[in-house]
Amino acid sequence: MTEENNCNNKGFIKEWLPKIIVGAVSFTIFMIIHLINVSSRHIAVAFKVPDYNIGIYFSKLYGIRGISVFFGSLLEYIINYYGFAKRESLSFFSFCIIFFVRFAFLMCLYVSDQLSIHGYTILSLEAFFFGVFQMSYFSLVSHHISIAIVFLDLSSLIITIIQALFDLCMFDEPLMILKSHAWLSILFTLGSVGGWYYYLFHADCTKSHPKDTCPPENKEKESEFKCLNFNKYEYRKDIYKYRGKKRFKHHLNKVLYLFFLLIIAFFFMNILYPGVLPYGLLDRDECHLINLFIPVSLLLGSLSIYLMNTFWCDFNKKYPTSVHVFLILLVPLIFIAIYSIGALHIEEFHARSIKGSRTIVLLLTLSLLFCCNVLQSLSYVGISNYVKKAGVSPETLAVLTFHNLMANVFRYFTSKVAVGYTTCRVENEYALKVFHPTYRMNPIECTCFWVGESCRRAYKDILNDFKLDIDKYV
Repeated sequence: MTEENNCNNKGFIKEWLPKIIVGAVSFTIFMIIHLINVSSRHIAVAFKVPDYNIGIYFSKLYGIRGISVFFGSLLEYIINYYGFAKRESLSFFSFCIIFFVRFAFLMCLYVSDQLSIHGYTILSLEAFFFGVFQMSYFSLVSHHISIAIVFLDLSSLIITIIQALFDLCMFDEPLMILKSHAWLSILFTLGSVGGWYYYLFHADCTKSHPKDTCPPENKEKESEFKCLNFNKYEYRKDIYKYRGKKRFKHHLNKVLYLFFLLIIAFFFMNILYPGVLPYGLLDRDECHLINLFIPVSLLLGSLSIYLMNTFWCDFNKKYPTSVHVFLILLVPLIFIAIYSIGALHIEEFHARSIKGSRTIVLLLTLSLLFCCNVLQSLSYVGISNYVKKAGVSPETLAVLTFHNLMANVFRYFTSKVAVGYTTCRVENEYALKVFHPTYRMNPIECTCFWVGESCRRAYKDILNDFKLDIDKYV
């Protein structure tokens, strides 16, 4: 009995403990992101952000966090590429720094008299180290990526439940709510840092791979005469570097469609949420209820892809074909974009009736985020599946790294376009009809005006981001 129990314990440690740790770390590391999404109403009140600038403030916050994540990820890639530090050590170090930055945010909530500016700065700094950690994290848990994505959105759901409980007790004390969330974040982060240390340095979790539920069709038999101690000659290094670049391009060409999915997801999600849906169509307090339902929509999106990828063998084996079927989600996304933006600009448009309707705005927002999260999950899971099937090598891991970097780039630039559009709309919202820039313009000219002005202001905002000009909007 003792031997059997020991075997069961070893089986649990080898198979389930890595999944539990990965889930806990994924749950913890995204807590701040979900706090911003779910508690944006309370953040706006506590930070004293004017109602008409709430959409701009959060679009800028998402944007500066996006570029901070990109630079953090790029730094991690450079350090790992040139071998300045081991990926495991850098991952643990960056996770520790995230803990201290979150503690600084907690202290800021107690002592700062300019929360909107200081909180914005600290959350941007947290995003930088989040980028360093995220790059190493997804590389170290590439074989558990679907679990990481599910726990990512499960974290959002738990934060929502906690927020709902806080709303029942102290809805009119937003600063106290933020302090409570910050304390929970500190405690969860501290526990996860310990678990991540064990995962990296005291267990063979990074070398263990889950069993494949779908049997492989053609598995090559490894030769018993394979040389295990073969070293390449020095004079052939340049040739192998050249071949490595060729192999990288070969792998990249096979997964380009997954990058296209990211562009679609971030384009619609960042431009419409939160500047148009919900804050552009509803008052601040009415948006809070919608924010509480958002995590459910996100979780359903990622969970559906996880279940299909794990238990549906045909979906896994014919992944490119399966992904192309999901492009049908472009239809509701285009409809939501036209319907919601039309409600803001066209008085005669029948969508004008949705402005102020919390039910319709709720359905549009949840549908938008569900569709975008399905496409985003497809992209991340697809990259992970390709690396697993093609074999873990420097070239395939480079594709995974490039995917993470480009995700941050897409997220940043679409957020900037959202800031440009929202700024332009707010500035012209109260102009008399005869003085409005689009007065007497036909629909094509109006579209060109809004697209051109949005891009122009987005370009200016990119330059101003490095000056941290958030004080203009608070």
